[in-house]
Amino acid sequence: MACGGGNVVSGDWVWVRLPTQAEAVEAAATEQRRWPSAAATEAAEEERPLKVVFESPAEHFTDAAPIGNGSLGGMVWGGVTTEKLQLNHDTLWTGAPGSYTDPEAPAALVVVRELVNQGRFSDATAAATRLFGGQSESIYSMISKSHVFEPYEFSLTHTHKVYQPLGDINMEFGASSQAYDSYKRELDLHTATVLVTYNVGEVRYTREHFCSNPHQVMVTKISANIPGKLSCTLSLTSKLKSNVTVFNVNEVVMEGICPGQRTGLRKVNSSDVTGIKFAAVLGLQIGGNSAKVAVLNDQKLRLDNADWAVIVVAASSSFSGPFVNPAYSKLDPTSIALNTLNFARNLTYDQLKAAHLDDYQRLFYRLTIQLSRGLKDDTHGSLTENERLKEAFGEETSADRVKSFSIDEDPSLVELLFQYGRYLLISCSRPGTQISNLQGIWSQDVAPAWDAAPHLNINLQMNYWPALPCNLSECQEPLFDFLTSLAVNGSKTAKVNYNSSGWVTHHVTDIWAKSSAFVKNPKHAVWPMGGAWLCTHLWEHYQFSLDKVLEKSDTDLVKNVKKALPRLPPIQIARDRTIMEWALDFQDPEVHHRHLSHLFGLFPGHTITLEKNSDVCEAVANTLYKRGEDGPGWSTTWKMALWARLFNSENAYKMILKLITLVPPGEKVDFEGGLYNNLWTAHPPFQIDANFGFTAAVAEMLVQSTLNDLYLLPALPRDKWPRGCVKGLKARGDMTVNICWDEGELQEVMLWSNHRNSVTRLHYGAQGTTVRVCGGTIYKFNRRLKCLDSWPLGNLK
Repeated sequence: MACGGGNVVSGDWVWVRLPTQAEAVEAAATEQRRWPSAAATEAAEEERPLKVVFESPAEHFTDAAPIGNGSLGGMVWGGVTTEKLQLNHDTLWTGAPGSYTDPEAPAALVVVRELVNQGRFSDATAAATRLFGGQSESIYSMISKSHVFEPYEFSLTHTHKVYQPLGDINMEFGASSQAYDSYKRELDLHTATVLVTYNVGEVRYTREHFCSNPHQVMVTKISANIPGKLSCTLSLTSKLKSNVTVFNVNEVVMEGICPGQRTGLRKVNSSDVTGIKFAAVLGLQIGGNSAKVAVLNDQKLRLDNADWAVIVVAASSSFSGPFVNPAYSKLDPTSIALNTLNFARNLTYDQLKAAHLDDYQRLFYRLTIQLSRGLKDDTHGSLTENERLKEAFGEETSADRVKSFSIDEDPSLVELLFQYGRYLLISCSRPGTQISNLQGIWSQDVAPAWDAAPHLNINLQMNYWPALPCNLSECQEPLFDFLTSLAVNGSKTAKVNYNSSGWVTHHVTDIWAKSSAFVKNPKHAVWPMGGAWLCTHLWEHYQFSLDKVLEKSDTDLVKNVKKALPRLPPIQIARDRTIMEWALDFQDPEVHHRHLSHLFGLFPGHTITLEKNSDVCEAVANTLYKRGEDGPGWSTTWKMALWARLFNSENAYKMILKLITLVPPGEKVDFEGGLYNNLWTAHPPFQIDANFGFTAAVAEMLVQSTLNDLYLLPALPRDKWPRGCVKGLKARGDMTVNICWDEGELQEVMLWSNHRNSVTRLHYGAQGTTVRVCGGTIYKFNRRLKCLDSWPLGNLK
């Protein structure tokens, strides 16, 4: 099919089934024929596996390797004499639904508003403490200069609740395993599996772990290369109130309950039985002529002389939704978990793994990225042959790669971090699960930092920034489900607390969709913008997908919004030529503050653009310079995305250098941001948001879009990544984009849209052209934005 009507573009390739092996081979060959420069680039670069690599067992939580299926999460520590697989379930929280209203708040609000109108801001702040009923002082201590999180002890009925750990799978291999060598532990992003290998004498031991979304189980296979050499003891334990029983010689059942109330600093009240009930069940399968299993103390399984063992774990809870008190839940978590386990045990290990790979790779392989420094690389040339081999085969630990990044600036580590963000989102947020919280779904503490609660003043939103541009739109569905629940509670809060229509939520929430403010400190509490920010994700979903369901509009709502828009104050520029953060041009009390909410209009918003508001963009840049480069991980990646929107590749790349700094686990540090050994991002302590923010920001450096405009390589650091390819990025208007570049310049582009016919403006540097796009057609362009070819979507040429 020839290019029609001049230059053209747009699209998205969707298989209604997985391609057969023959089709996949032919598709790859076709890609190479269509992308000669891309093929040359890939051939020139060493093939690097997407692996997070460790050379020793974990000593800290942030050394362990995360796996998950959206609901069930696991942390693989990789111990040799003893192994701990730490478990989480996304529905395990303290507490129950609450009343998020205060009838006395409207009277207090009148006073606060009057004091603000009089310019008596300190008095207004003091009066604002009356907006929150009888809640106690802030439940957070300040983050100390050493950045160690120390929560206060407290007991509140009106505050948000706390995410809880499920428990641990414990494996005891005995003292004979102490003398081991050739140890390796790696998380493979291609397969979403963790592999642990080591030698004890002549015996090579292997453990493989994954979390299956199709079968809702965690699976571990342990094997030895010499028959009969596998022996260990298995048990389930929990920090929460629980009981453990062994059934049928090969089945361990743990039943427990979350606290009904939060009781303070890392303590669980054993007499509190009003919370969410949970169950975890472990099934054991073994192989080998001499293998045998025994029960120890009615709580543990003892395995001896096996060739291999497969451990399958399922978990469930009595959580019945944010509006159902756990005391009245009809769900039986033990029965649910046992049914899940029994269904999975009808399948072989290979069948479970095949289903897991089919499900995971349908999502993960939608997008590939390769960044290269090119063939002539002085840094690479200084490596020894042994170091080159370690890099090529993924044997260098990820922590060592982070340490050396300030010297070698290896772009393959940026690739790994980019795809790691996508891996983590797939692993912690799937249709039907709870939202990704402040730690995704992974937590080992009954009192985690900031309660692992979703924070709505940047953190929850950042968790979902990569979902749309990085081709994982369904991973955002839990956010929309949660938003619906928040709107229900938030409408009551708006009506009672603010005497207002609509709905409102504040800056922190929990599984019960808490919508009210939570502390007496107005600096945190008087922040009723959470709902409005979350709703922008609905609009973004429409812009990327053109979902027909979202095209329906409420005429009265639209009319009211149009009437209110002129009352919004415009973005104002301060005397120092920065963006004004407040209604008045106050002297900034904290110049280097981590939050950048007044720059929302540039990113993630779209009201500030280089084309429309060049003077405002200049003020945004001044603001970023003034705020400085330092900050926690999420602030660093937000700055990275903001600089990308300004087409400023140099400063965007500086933020990459800032983030890729190793944070030693368990040690006090005098800086913010950075990465832990397992490549999780640090505030410190661990918060997962910046892992997602990094992925989204890299996508912004490579492709930006509106419904009518598509910008190619707008913030590419050409001297750092002179060659590269990215395939499968999404753009607004239901487009999919493949781009290759060489020597820092665009080489070829493929664009397509599934359904939409449109006229789109295509931009690359100073070049621009208008292209006509027919839905269901793939278009190929050269560096001058000239259409070279087009063909029907799904047809191989």
